[in-house]
Amino acid sequence: MRFTSVRLQNYRQYRDVTLTFGASSGVSVIVGKTGSGKTNLLNALTWCLYDEEAFGAAEEATRASRKSNKGMPLANIGPLGEQLQQGPLECVVELGLVDDDGRKAVIRREAAYVVNAEGVPERQGGSQLSVLRQNGASGYDRVEDPDHWISRRLPKHIRPYYMLNTERLNQFFHQGAESKRVRQAILEIAKINTLDRMKTRLRQVRDELLSAVGRSDKGGLLEGLENERVELDHRIEVLSSQIDSKTLNLESLERQMDALNDRMGDVDKASKAIADYNGVRERLQRLDEELEELDERMYSRLVTSAPAVLCYGAVSDLVLKVDEAWKAGRIPAPIHPDFVQELLNSHLCVCGRGLEADTIAREQVEDLLERHREASQLGAFLQAQRGPAAVLRRRAVDLETDLEPIRLDIRDKETQRDGLRKRLEVLEQELNALGVEDDLFQVLKAQWDAAVRQRDALTAEIPRLESKRESLQEDLGKVRKNIEREMKRRSDQQEHYKLLEFAEQCLAAVDHAHSELITETRLEVSSALNDSFLRMIWKDQTYVAASIDQDYGVGVEMAKGYDAAADLSGGEDVCLALSFSQALGRVSDFDVPLVFDSPLVKVDDEVKVLVAQTMLKNLNGRQLILLMKPDEFGAVESTFVESGVSSVVRIEFDEAAQSTTVVI
Repeated sequence: MRFTSVRLQNYRQYRDVTLTFGASSGVSVIVGKTGSGKTNLLNALTWCLYDEEAFGAAEEATRASRKSNKGMPLANIGPLGEQLQQGPLECVVELGLVDDDGRKAVIRREAAYVVNAEGVPERQGGSQLSVLRQNGASGYDRVEDPDHWISRRLPKHIRPYYMLNTERLNQFFHQGAESKRVRQAILEIAKINTLDRMKTRLRQVRDELLSAVGRSDKGGLLEGLENERVELDHRIEVLSSQIDSKTLNLESLERQMDALNDRMGDVDKASKAIADYNGVRERLQRLDEELEELDERMYSRLVTSAPAVLCYGAVSDLVLKVDEAWKAGRIPAPIHPDFVQELLNSHLCVCGRGLEADTIAREQVEDLLERHREASQLGAFLQAQRGPAAVLRRRAVDLETDLEPIRLDIRDKETQRDGLRKRLEVLEQELNALGVEDDLFQVLKAQWDAAVRQRDALTAEIPRLESKRESLQEDLGKVRKNIEREMKRRSDQQEHYKLLEFAEQCLAAVDHAHSELITETRLEVSSALNDSFLRMIWKDQTYVAASIDQDYGVGVEMAKGYDAAADLSGGEDVCLALSFSQALGRVSDFDVPLVFDSPLVKVDDEVKVLVAQTMLKNLNGRQLILLMKPDEFGAVESTFVESGVSSVVRIEFDEAAQSTTVVI
């Protein structure tokens, strides 16, 4: 089914406007500024179909205000006051569509407005609904029961899942009754609720037959056996439901693991390559740290011994020169000029010459004595340098001895580092050949490991439950035989028992089919939700899965392992809601158009493109009508135009005329 057009006459700010949607299934975009009438266009659709405006800011308050004539009426009364004075004003919305069989139809709802005695416009009676359906090339027949005709094609209870105003969307899945709403949506969209009604009716029949069988045996053996049988049946039913659900979950996990395996390639080989790569990288890091520590030790040792090493050469050279000078006689040995001093004291030289004061002879002897003293001191000093030179030499030798093992250790670790770097290059080439990106693989591997743990748990649990069910079935068989023996003695109840047994078999078959179908449907919707959400969301390394669990809770798993569904931002919550709405289309028996008001207004431009691309990918022949603001559409216009399946209509509000018109 697809909508072809909508005409609005005197509805809200629309005086007489016809909007035509795309000629084929695809995307139709209505672009308009805030206040131009986009949301009221969505209200016009729900009013035409269901006689309600579903997208008011406060629907109940709006209804109450309209009953008291305080709220703004449906009719466009601003510029039409004179017409209201002259007579009733017709407010009309006509929705044109093409049915699944290719036949055209027109749904029309109208209401008349008049001015009451107080001069206030009010609706005259209720709204009138009519449906005209094509009966040939150009003729149309009036449908006798228009409400029923609409309900069969566009049921009111599924409206929240194909018509959304995302600007007013607030925690779509977290409003107190999340699980119930999600389960109800899946059951209604897939028409599984028909089986619910069948189960209810079969239980009623079973209870009536049980009552008939037990009336003549109130409190007796047969009633006790029947009660035991019913209890065993119930326990077996619960176990069977659990086994079926867990078996389907196991199959889903295996499919998920297959998909992960496809994305990761050879898991074992890739895991080993990444483990080797990370191991080599860690060893390299440790080697770098050890080399840095050795460099610090060498530096510290050099700093403390550097002065000795630097001085050692100069002092050794000095000692060598002293030795050479000593051997050549240029440096005198230490002398004791006490004898010469005695001569001076006695004023008489050994030759008998006088050494009186102020004589030339005395001055010569005194000069000789002084030079001998200086030479003696210099020789003593130079000879004394042999000790410090020996100390410095010892320190230099000790330094070389200390540094040698450090140098050897450094050379060894540098050799190891060179080898590890070459190994790392080989592993990087291997990872590239496997198509593995380390960060992405780690996320996928975490999902894989979680799936393996769940699979192993289910693989162990299912046989245990099956064994327990077999035990209960054996007990049930014994109870049935006891009932049969008892019934043989009561021919008057055999017919009731046969009917009861048949009803139980029918109920068990329906229960089994219902359990299996609802689980398969939930898993299918969950898979589609996950695919769409991960395509839409830009944080593809942060959020790794979106799912619907056994209790119909909607969760968003983060890479770190916790559920973030309740903590999503407004834009992320929009992505989740849009993903759920489109996921329902995979199991829907209703081929209805999707109508979204401001679907991208809460998300950034990058995410807008991702959401638009995902919408286009998920169309599968369904019609998509988007009501968007200019800047909202501008970010994705090229995406829709390039798809080749889009039509664009622009609307504008004329404040002077108080009406909305079509610009393009």
